[in-house]
Amino acid sequence: MNFLEAAQNEKLRLRTDVPLASYTNWKIGGPAKFFVTVKTVEELRKAVELARKFREKIFLLGGGTNILVSDTGFPGLVVKMELNDVRVEGEIVIAQAGAAMGKAAAIAIQNNLQGLEWAVGIPGTVGGAIYGNSNCFSGSTADAISSVLLMTLEGELREQNKQYLQFGYDYSALSQTGEIVVEARFQLKRGDPKIMEVIKQKILNATAVRFASQPIGEKTAGSTFKALLPTTRLKDKLESQGLDWKNALRDNLISAGFIIDKCLGLKGYRLENMKISEKHANFFVNLGGATAKNAKALIDFVKKECKNKLEEDLEEEIRYVGKF
Repeated sequence: MNFLEAAQNEKLRLRTDVPLASYTNWKIGGPAKFFVTVKTVEELRKAVELARKFREKIFLLGGGTNILVSDTGFPGLVVKMELNDVRVEGEIVIAQAGAAMGKAAAIAIQNNLQGLEWAVGIPGTVGGAIYGNSNCFSGSTADAISSVLLMTLEGELREQNKQYLQFGYDYSALSQTGEIVVEARFQLKRGDPKIMEVIKQKILNATAVRFASQPIGEKTAGSTFKALLPTTRLKDKLESQGLDWKNALRDNLISAGFIIDKCLGLKGYRLENMKISEKHANFFVNLGGATAKNAKALIDFVKKECKNKLEEDLEEEIRYVGKF
């Protein structure tokens, strides 16, 4: 019995050679060798166990943001997470991994719960937000999460506390352990209705600014690079160019968009069918028909320019999926 037959026996809706481009915000990427959509924890467990049994690589696909899929696709099983339930228990919001972070935030606000409102601006899913400790509007996943239900690659479920995840900037320990987020618990606090109205208005205003300053709706994966530490060397180099780096600080880090725009002068730069957004220089846009090779070429070019001019290494915020 092969992998496909085994999946059929388990009543999994497994497909082969499924193009991944349509599942990503960049609209780039080749086919998945195998592809399955899971809507329950049991379906997820079956998919994980079968992948392990047949030694197939596995990739969890959420909202399709912050990833660049290879032109050759993914040589294994892509699991599309559609576990998207969100519920409220007292002051705790419990959200499954496939739920949109924006949905979890909206439900929290509707229930006058404070502490997740920053996530209204997160385009991805709960699972992706935990994996990369997503942040926005000076808030982060690590600030609100209390515990998480994980699945091992053997199909076992384990409840872990926040400390287990070892959150850092755009980082969690899941990138090392390979465990899969099934569900998360966000410990919030009851907000005064009047204060919550003020918070809602602030978020609406901030969202409007975000839409005006970022290429929302275009084919972009979100922020391409991580922000940089404001080291003495970097600050001195920026000041030597007459650049006010203090205006580029976000949570005590220097915006990569500021570096690409003001220091490298690359805002609006085009390479093949990829372009650095004229709205925000850390957003790279697929103008139509771009390949992963095109996107990687633009990323590598910007990294090389930064290294040559600033002696600084830009680190990708996006994840590479497949062979590059």
